[in-house]
Amino acid sequence: MNYCPYRFSKVSGYSLVPLILVITLFLQTVFTLTLHGQEDSSAPHMIVLGVAQDGGYPHIGCEKICCVNAHKFDSLSKFVVSIALVDPVEKKWWLFEATPDMEEQLHLFRELTSGLYSYLPQGIFITHAHMGHYTGLMELGREAMGASNVPVHVLPRMCEYLKSNGPWSQLVELNNIKLIEEHFEEPATVTDSISITQLVRVSEIHSVSFQSLFFFNFSFCMSVCQSLSHSLSIPN
Repeated sequence: MNYCPYRFSKVSGYSLVPLILVITLFLQTVFTLTLHGQEDSSAPHMIVLGVAQDGGYPHIGCEKICCVNAHKFDSLSKFVVSIALVDPVEKKWWLFEATPDMEEQLHLFRELTSGLYSYLPQGIFITHAHMGHYTGLMELGREAMGASNVPVHVLPRMCEYLKSNGPWSQLVELNNIKLIEEHFEEPATVTDSISITQLVRVSEIHSVSFQSLFFFNFSFCMSVCQSLSHSLSIPN
């Protein structure tokens, strides 16, 4: 198998591509890009929790040297693409994408933030129905965490899919998750200072280009409704 999902430019193990594209999306909001440890600690910021394509890295069936080495050395493996949006003032956070690596990503977030936030986020935003973006919801079911009414923000077709198809419908029926239907270009207000708006229709930009891939992975544009500048941080 010749396909390999891991072709990124990296800084400290994190991809620059999604950060560049996120900044491109934030043209209506003033942001400053700072290194971890130099940002305003009270400013809303994002933490990258994963950068790999849906199948993960190493990728199933891949026999190229990149994945062979990642099997040999755990330090080379990468979680599936995901970010955390953090509001230090409100002590709240939101997860973008429920990936197959969600359990490990929740643990990673807890470590990076020294346990200052709740284990589960205040909500999960799912951008689209590729396997790497919603299958982690199973971890919230009764066979695993048995969570209660975790808000899951989705677009209308995804909302209907989760309600109508098992095993996801069981999560709804047992109130493990609470579906919140969002709409294109309609802000979802999560705090007094933060709203989140999906600006791009994923179905219109499918591409083999990893830049396009990250574009729809990070197609939720965060609009911080304050006149102050805020920071986009890159963890070390």
